[in-house]
Amino acid sequence: MACQFKMENCKLPSDLLIDILARLPVKSLMRFKSVCKSFYKLIKSDLQFMHKHYDISKTKPGYAVIESENDQSKVVNLLYKESKFYAVGCRNLDIPLSNLKIWHVKCLYGVLCLIVGREDLFYLRFGKEMIYDILIWNPSTKEIKSLPALEVSFQHPDDQRNEQPVRLTVNDGFGFGICKNMIWKIVGLWNFENIVMVGNQVGDSWCWRKIDVTNLTSNELYIIEDFYLKGRYYWRVMELSPIPSPDDCEQLLWFDMDDEFFGTVELPSHIGSGLFTTMDETVAFLGFPTMANNYQIKIWLMLEDEYHHVNWHKYTTIDSHHYPDERPIGIWNHHLLLFPPIPKTGSFIFYTDFVPSLIFSDLETRERKILYVTEERKKIDIAYNSSGCVRVYFEGNVQIAREFTEFHLVGAFVRAYHESLYFL
Repeated sequence: MACQFKMENCKLPSDLLIDILARLPVKSLMRFKSVCKSFYKLIKSDLQFMHKHYDISKTKPGYAVIESENDQSKVVNLLYKESKFYAVGCRNLDIPLSNLKIWHVKCLYGVLCLIVGREDLFYLRFGKEMIYDILIWNPSTKEIKSLPALEVSFQHPDDQRNEQPVRLTVNDGFGFGICKNMIWKIVGLWNFENIVMVGNQVGDSWCWRKIDVTNLTSNELYIIEDFYLKGRYYWRVMELSPIPSPDDCEQLLWFDMDDEFFGTVELPSHIGSGLFTTMDETVAFLGFPTMANNYQIKIWLMLEDEYHHVNWHKYTTIDSHHYPDERPIGIWNHHLLLFPPIPKTGSFIFYTDFVPSLIFSDLETRERKILYVTEERKKIDIAYNSSGCVRVYFEGNVQIAREFTEFHLVGAFVRAYHESLYFL
């Protein structure tokens, strides 16, 4: 379907004008929307134009969301290719309020979903409600929206209440996706009580509802990582039996955003340890280099036929025995993205000598580049009060060297990000 767009006194054909506008960056379009009502309607509410703009945006060198976790909260940065030849810029996305902890960060179609836990979810009383605040943010358009809080009650399996806080790791899983009819959804999973909550748009409002689940395991699921692809949200989980066993295995648990049901994909044992990402609209697995596999990074693709049978195809193998300490964190712009090793002598690590940088390895040519992250970056703060009012404000430049050293200590992963006009 073509974009419905007409502009009086314009000598250019509408299709040509739309094609020109769709190639512009979001920052320019945000200025152009005030030119006339036709531009405003096209940029703010025409889904076909948004699709066209995003499809073009995906062909350009995009951003990457790099995510890690320190003692206080999630650390989330937007990396982007700068005009300088061997440099990438870095913007930090931060919620500065000390009583808020970013519990999850989801990224889809240029929109970020931030899930914030109000309480300390490691110390809960039985019968106490877990309360999550959820923010939807498009960093490109600067639009941000606070959704209704999600409340989930934690009950002891034997319904025995305890007034004292108990040590409880709330292993919750959240997913952020979109249906075929362009309705955004958030799914929350609490496996210790088989609770599944789904939030979605109803007109201009947002509501939460509990759905019945019959095909989830009764065993506890430990969630390792997650991602979205083609209408499904995936969690990499380990199913833990009541008595710890070597037979506890990993699998991919997925949720269909349209039909709202769960499924699983078994993981073959031969792919080893690593992390999941997406590449060319396909689930990809990055196998970590180890001494056991001769320091090779193997990339596997999950292929699914029309009957939903899955097999794992080895896409490529990258020899990394010359760089055994580099850490792969994802795929960006068809390059393998790695952290370089931190300088050390013997067992001593010299953080003061560490220069924030990333290694790009071309998956086709194997060409390697070291991209230095700019020494300073703008810090973007989000804050909102109890009434749900949200504001975005900027602070000065902040040094990033320390954050990049922490990525080596606690781990990190990267997701591709392309700017878009999408919003709820």
